[in-house]
Amino acid sequence: MARIPKAPYTYTKHEPCILCGSIESLLGITMTISEVMDILDREAVDLKPTHRAVLQAIRVKPYKVPVESDPGETVVVVAEYRGAVLYWSDIEEGWEFEPLSPQGAISQRGSNQYLLAHVMHQVFGPGEQV
Repeated sequence: MARIPKAPYTYTKHEPCILCGSIESLLGITMTISEVMDILDREAVDLKPTHRAVLQAIRVKPYKVPVESDPGETVVVVAEYRGAVLYWSDIEEGWEFEPLSPQGAISQRGSNQYLLAHVMHQVFGPGEQV
């Protein structure tokens, strides 16, 4: 749920727009790969050790892929595992894990704002058995 800012209404990169969740998405501004990698590195610190090891093993050189359901939109892929990719959506300001389409795109962007730890738990379990 978006936080409703108090007056005066000023927005920063980390303060969501009350209309869409992100001033960047409202203005059509996308994050750079470097900014996404900074988020990945910050959130990786909080991962369980087994999840951190898995992430290190499946990381790839980051690259952008299109979102088929939203022409012109891209997401940043940071890891690949069994035909699916871990990506950052700056529209949702969160991580998702989805298979790539035969065209090498995300068919439809997830609409969640998952932290990296949430996605790692969903895909690889609680961490102790990974």
